[in-house]
Amino acid sequence: MITRSEVAATACADLFRGSGAILASSFGVVPTIGVRLARLTHAPELLLSDGDATLFADTPPSTGPSRVRRVICPTRNCSS
Repeated sequence: MITRSEVAATACADLFRGSGAILASSFGVVPTIGVRLARLTHAPELLLSDGDATLFADTPPSTGPSRVRRVICPTRNCSS
């Protein structure tokens, strides 16, 4: 059975279809899953942010600690 959360996450992912390289800073569980789903399926150029000051070079996992996290920082004094 498909849940409402799955439909909502898929709908969020569809919003980014054909968007090009834009920044997605999602807040909440369902939008975050939708943004990550979009990047992994049909929008690889989508930029992901944690909502603070971190851009992700790779798509972080939805559970557990992120091992693929890399910080892209426009200034020289960034710490990861």
